[in-house]
Amino acid sequence: MKKSLLRMSLAMLVSASLTGPMLRAQQDNTPVDNSEPPKGEVLELERFKVTSDVSTDQLVLPIARPFSSVFGTDDNIVDVPRNVTIISRQQLSDININSVLDFSKLTSSAYTTTNFGAPANPSIRGQTADLFINGVRGRITSNGNGLPLDFNAVESVNIVKGPATAVQGTSMYVGGFVDLVTKRPYFDVAKGSVSLTVGSYSQKEWTVDYGAPISKEAAYRFSYSGTDSKGYSWDYYNKNHSIYGAVTLRPTKDYELFVTATAAFYRYTENWGINRVTQDLIDNGNYLTGVNSNAAPDFARFPLGFQDSRGQAITFANLNTIGGAAAPISDPQNSKWVTSGFPAGNRVIFGPTVKISRHQRLLKPGDHSTGREFNAQAIQTFTISPTLKVTNNSYASYTARNTLSSYYYSEIIDPSWFAENRTEIVLTQKAWTLNTGLDLRYQRTKAYDDYFFEPANVWDLTKDMRFVNVYNSVNFPNPFTSLPIPGWPGRYATDGIQNGDTNDSKGTTFGPFAQGTYRISEEFSFVLGGRLDRFHADVTEPLLPNRPHASISVWIPNYN
Repeated sequence: MKKSLLRMSLAMLVSASLTGPMLRAQQDNTPVDNSEPPKGEVLELERFKVTSDVSTDQLVLPIARPFSSVFGTDDNIVDVPRNVTIISRQQLSDININSVLDFSKLTSSAYTTTNFGAPANPSIRGQTADLFINGVRGRITSNGNGLPLDFNAVESVNIVKGPATAVQGTSMYVGGFVDLVTKRPYFDVAKGSVSLTVGSYSQKEWTVDYGAPISKEAAYRFSYSGTDSKGYSWDYYNKNHSIYGAVTLRPTKDYELFVTATAAFYRYTENWGINRVTQDLIDNGNYLTGVNSNAAPDFARFPLGFQDSRGQAITFANLNTIGGAAAPISDPQNSKWVTSGFPAGNRVIFGPTVKISRHQRLLKPGDHSTGREFNAQAIQTFTISPTLKVTNNSYASYTARNTLSSYYYSEIIDPSWFAENRTEIVLTQKAWTLNTGLDLRYQRTKAYDDYFFEPANVWDLTKDMRFVNVYNSVNFPNPFTSLPIPGWPGRYATDGIQNGDTNDSKGTTFGPFAQGTYRISEEFSFVLGGRLDRFHADVTEPLLPNRPHASISVWIPNYN
């Protein structure tokens, strides 16, 4: 009986699958030929195409999505000789990808450190990764630290392991790169969505997204997202707002213009974690207490104000811990006598270990980071023939950032400009594909950093955190390492000759390139690319009176 039922079910299933196309054809008012073919002849059915109603932003299968992040050409991801992970919009939402730290959920070798609580670029294969927006570099960083990544504009993410190819151009980051594919307007029907996320530790995030066709030749899309969240760590918050807009114009079948613009505003706190890390703290949550017992500076006796425990003057050639009689305790953190650690190191009298909350962290109440980021992009596509396509991709961005942590770290980006224009000529033949063109870049960055005066371990997290403040110290600012920043009262930075980060720099790049694939067969092909960048940089030290200047011009080859 069970076998009969099984055969009957299979027969019904086969019957339904065979009659489905016929029913669809009848609904489409297409005549159906029900006549039987003569015996001995083979009946050849008409080819029919199965289409999906699933929108691009909901597609999960990698082979179902357009992919051009590696070589700048529309490739089948299966045939690309690189390790690639594609994250769809649906996955971004379902798996809650809202930070570069989350990429490790979906791809190996993408572990990213917290980077002071503000990782701007992910890490791939142990190195900071390049970040692209629709195929061009969208963010410049020296160490992966910066403004949070804005996912409001993102439709999907392509994560590629290994260095960028000749199309994108050379970089010092060879572990991999991430290409953010932005949201596209809707040409079919008007549609939109509203989302709200509420979670533990006062997480509150919301998004409004809407798009619609204007006509057969034009469509638009608008998206806004906001965040007003606290977090696991004490006194942490993240208050961000982002606005994204996109327009697509198709005046003819051979030309398309895709224009996007983003404005993002950030207000958040960095996360330095817990200082004085010991194995006992890691295993049992026991924290080592104690404050500094430094002596008051005495410039009459010592050139730099301090002596070591042997009574010898501390100099730049004699870096040592402060000795001598301790100054009176000034406040719960004894912040009046804190030194920079260069050239004189803080002397701390440690107390007993006590239990500390895992939520605690090194931060003075009120410390914060702010930033704003604006970018615009225009992609023009000219389809000259079925085998010839020309694409021009123009991108420009503006970034300003301000971080002050009173324990102490200071950084000001005032501001950073970046622009890139790349023209690609793509030739496609049966046996080969060639992408060749010219890439032009411009970058201008004015940055001020101060991390020489950074006594991270001198502060006791069990005492009043309001006094975690180097501005209370008679030794701050350090006259040798902390210089006033023009236009920023009360802010200091170390000159770039000492720290390598403070600078006013300009850089231009001129880079012709060619990237091609030659297919011997479906199973065997050659991939070859080359590029030659002419890079010129001008760097000025903005803090020193004589404003030292240097420049360099180099040719940088890149081939794969």
